[in-house]
Amino acid sequence: MPFDLRDSVGMAILYALMLSIPCLLLLGFIGWVRRLRHELPKWRIRVGLISLALTLLSWLIFIGPIVAGNNMSLDIESDRWKVGVMILAFPGALLSMAMKRAPRVYGLIAGLLQGLLAASINF
Repeated sequence: MPFDLRDSVGMAILYALMLSIPCLLLLGFIGWVRRLRHELPKWRIRVGLISLALTLLSWLIFIGPIVAGNNMSLDIESDRWKVGVMILAFPGALLSMAMKRAPRVYGLIAGLLQGLLAASINF
């Protein structure tokens, strides 16, 4: 089996994008803790945290079957888990609009990136 550089580069980009989602969520949470928690009304604080939690939960659901691989009897051939990821990721991205400045951008990008990754991967 010959070595194909395109496959290696594509997989490296895929893994980098998958790891960027929790990094963006962490940056959004740190920005929320440092600045926004004291500036925003309570309802916007709660909605912002819910958006970060939804996006993180969708990432965990997305990464679970990939990490488990063939060790668990997961039906990753089905598109149900992808739909579940998108159902959590896109509302998480939209709810991040309740935050301000950089945490809003981080949450929005992480949620949209998560939904698009789930929609584009085929096993």
